[in-house]
Amino acid sequence: MRYVTHLAPCNQSFIKETIPKPGSSPLLVGHGQTKKHSPAWIARLRVLCLALTVVVMLGLLAACSSAPTPSAGQETPSAGQEAGTITVSLTISCIEAVKVGNKTAESISDKGIVYEGVLELTQGSTVYDALVASEVPLASQTSSMGIYLTALGGLAGGEVGEMSGWVFSVNDVGGETSSDNHLLNDGDNIVWNYVLEPVF
Repeated sequence: MRYVTHLAPCNQSFIKETIPKPGSSPLLVGHGQTKKHSPAWIARLRVLCLALTVVVMLGLLAACSSAPTPSAGQETPSAGQEAGTITVSLTISCIEAVKVGNKTAESISDKGIVYEGVLELTQGSTVYDALVASEVPLASQTSSMGIYLTALGGLAGGEVGEMSGWVFSVNDVGGETSSDNHLLNDGDNIVWNYVLEPVF
């Protein structure tokens, strides 16, 4: 134990401050008195540390419980389905054109079905993306309204009547926008039909 002597400016008395050795309790010696740290102060410090630990644990539990969970009716990814992908079904039909004896329609289809299959696409894909993924030959034009399909599988719009052409539906609901603007969800059923008259 070594001592450091200070001169008190108020009353010119001496105060000895002890510098403890490692592992010993600090002592303050002044005017012949020795004072150790109060056990009550140490107990309060322990309580404070415990309280901080409890607060941190409660915060972690709250963060875990606030993790998003699928809402009612919202499907969770099936086993084996990669994150960021969706699966959709696609059918391309020109049955109406086959019924009226169109040779192009008969040559590109099996009883009016040009394509029928299931596709795996990335999330954010559109109806047009699914059509491209099918690898069925197509022709299209781009306008201010989006992409307009002019021919599919070699069968062009207007070939079987002036108002004939290709239209699509998703889950039996007709498309209300261009195919490149209609976003798909997992499990959607897409059908492209060649119609002889406009469908409203």
